[in-house]
Formats: sequence, structure tokens, C-alpha cells
Amino acid sequence: MSGKDGFNFSLLIARIANVKDYLSQRQKPIGLVLLGLIIISGGIWGALNYKKNPEIKIVEKTDQHQETVSQDENQTSNKIIVDVSGAVKNPDVYSLDENSRIQDALDQAGGLSEEADLDLISKNINFAEKISDGQKIYFPKKSADNSQNPNQESFSQTETAPSKISLNKASYEQLDSLPGIGEKRAKAIIDNRPYQALEDLITRKIIPSSVFEKIKEQIIL
Repeated sequence: MSGKDGFNFSLLIARIANVKDYLSQRQKPIGLVLLGLIIISGGIWGALNYKKNPEIKIVEKTDQHQETVSQDENQTSNKIIVDVSGAVKNPDVYSLDENSRIQDALDQAGGLSEEADLDLISKNINFAEKISDGQKIYFPKKSADNSQNPNQESFSQTETAPSKISLNKASYEQLDSLPGIGEKRAKAIIDNRPYQALEDLITRKIIPSSVFEKIKEQIIL
């Protein structure tokens, strides 16, 4: 069948049908190609995500490292510095834990030396006492150190020149320590204050004259 200009419509229709059949036959391969593209795309996406995971692990390790550094800093800040001197084997400045005792400081210094005054140390040093930052710990030596010990000097002065007890100001415990006074008489002395003379203790019948004779050299107004 031909048109007025000699155009063959039958041939055109036949070619369109051939193209249609060709496309119908090619639909299955095209679908496979699309499926392949999807699989390849999924593989690329998975590979990219896999590379990101190690970065997250690195961050976690970094955080752990920072925590470790923080713990080390805290441990360092919990140290104290003390000066150990006197009758020890290795006198020096030492770094100890903040809850350390005098015994710990002595151990760091190698223990007591042969010149240590053991009697004086046992009386004046509490080895269980906690030490503080910047503290100086001195262990007395024999001979010369003893004469310079302030505690011993004070004790000697107290023995040779005991202080007298004031009737108007002394505490209950001080009055009770006087010979022949006791708890009741100490309370009576306090209740009858003030006193104008020591003999008021007798005239007011607070204590008997025999007790007054015992304490008159130990009391003042």
C-alpha cells in the first residue's frame, strides 16, 4: 500500500513491529543489567561504611587514653612532699601518698640510725600520726640533742618551780589535785568565791586547819 507520494505504509508498520519485538526480547537482559548495577552500588556503599568504622574505634581509644592520663594526673596530685631529718639513715626530702603516717616516712628514710635517742623518740613521736604536705619530721639524736629539746627543758622547769594554784581562778580539776581537797572541797572552794585572804578557807569553815597547812604553800589568791 502506497500513498500519493509513493510512501509505503506497510513497510513502516512492519519495521515498527520489528522494533517492538526487539525491545520485548531485550527486556530481560536490561533487567539483569539494572540488577547488576544495584548490587555494585550496594557493594560500594558497604565498603565506604566499613572504612568509617575504624575511625570510630580510634576515637574510642583516644577517649580511653584521655581517661588514663586523667587518672595518672589524679594519682600524681595525691602525693605529698615531706622533709625527714635527724637520726635517720638517709635524711632527705621524700614524696609519699597523702594518707601516709610518720612510720611510712621513716621507712622511706631507711629507718633510725645508731645515733637515734630511742627513749626520747618513743616518748615524743607518734609513729601512727598522719603527715601533711610540706611537713618536717625530725628524729632526735643522742647527747647534744637532748639538752636542746624544748619539751625536756620545759618539763625540768616545771619540776623545779611548780606554779601555784589560784583560789579565785583555778579550775575544778586544779583544786581537786591539791592534797586533802578532793571533789567536795574543790566544789566548796569554787562556790564560796571570791576570797580576800588565804585564811578565808578556815574562817568560812570550807576546809579544816590541818588541810590548810598542807596546801598553803601551793595556793595564792
